[in-house]
Amino acid sequence: VDVALKMLGYETKLLGQGQGRVPDGRALAHEENYAIVWDAKVRVDAYTLGTDDRTIREYINTQGRELSRYRKIYYVIVSSCFAGDFDDAIAAIKMETEVSEIILLEAEALVAMVDAKLRAPLQITLGPDGLQWFFTKSGNLTAAMVREYLG
Repeated sequence: VDVALKMLGYETKLLGQGQGRVPDGRALAHEENYAIVWDAKVRVDAYTLGTDDRTIREYINTQGRELSRYRKIYYVIVSSCFAGDFDDAIAAIKMETEVSEIILLEAEALVAMVDAKLRAPLQITLGPDGLQWFFTKSGNLTAAMVREYLG
């Protein structure tokens, strides 16, 4: 995930893996004034939002203090697929934290973003007319949605 976000043009920092209770990483878009806090989930079955709500809130609150200079902070969970009704869980987390949106990013969608960036590096920007558009709506983000928007 970190390498893919670097390829897209973000300044990234790995945070997890033995660093205490922190998300896996963050990606910054300085000029566009937003930050992404991300956590990757490996599951045999689909990931269900709701089991890690307290941990997610903790990650957002901790990182939110460090990233307070950014106008928007997006929390992204990356997994192969997602299941369940996540609207209520997302709404509750957004009400209780400073996060702008919570995106459930399918790994295949991240690959589609990188593919589009490699095919048209100058056209795919980090701004609101490019990749940031994907982070402006909470919920599941699929490869089909990425391909439809980026062409």
